[in-house]
Amino acid sequence: MTNAEIMNMPSKRLVEQIREQVLDRILTGQLKPNQVIQERPLSVELGVSRTPLREALRQLEGERYVGRREDGTLIVQGVTVQEILEVLRVRSLLEADAARAACGQLSADQLLGLRQRLIAVRDAEQPSIDEHKLIDEELHGLVARAGGGPLMQSMIADLKLRTRMFSMQRIPSRFKPVCEEHLALIDALLAEDAQAAEAATQKHIYNIRESIIQWLQRS
Repeated sequence: MTNAEIMNMPSKRLVEQIREQVLDRILTGQLKPNQVIQERPLSVELGVSRTPLREALRQLEGERYVGRREDGTLIVQGVTVQEILEVLRVRSLLEADAARAACGQLSADQLLGLRQRLIAVRDAEQPSIDEHKLIDEELHGLVARAGGGPLMQSMIADLKLRTRMFSMQRIPSRFKPVCEEHLALIDALLAEDAQAAEAATQKHIYNIRESIIQWLQRS
């Protein structure tokens, strides 16, 4: 890749902002299932160039919110409430089982490091959503890998993608509750209390479910 190409690459933050805007339109029905996505009108509507828009659409395609017909045309894949609830039910089963099995399998140093970072994010005057996202991914990834291996980790990561649309930017009221839920899970893992780890995970997923339902009802 040349220096000129690197300089012309859209920033990750811009692409993420565009991704969120397109996703909002999908969730609120402004972009309807099976509707053809036309880049030029959409880029004008969003006030952005087509290069970062294409990258945002590529990400949404990878997350299966956007699909592609045989002729290459991009369409809205959409997502139903029933699908979201089903994904969360399966997540609860898999992640609770992984948390139980992970007890005694994780390094205390790793868990304490995550705990310190989480408390710092929670108590910061201007909390970093990006740092919280990294902690979330690391914690869930560690538990999934320790509690079930690569296959479990892959399955859980894929299911998490299906609920990634409901990020902290979309439901900011969940920021501190999620921090507390993650701390409860970490503490259970440090204590090697399998029952508490399982319960903390189930509570976390249940609260995600409730917040998503409330968000959808308001939209």
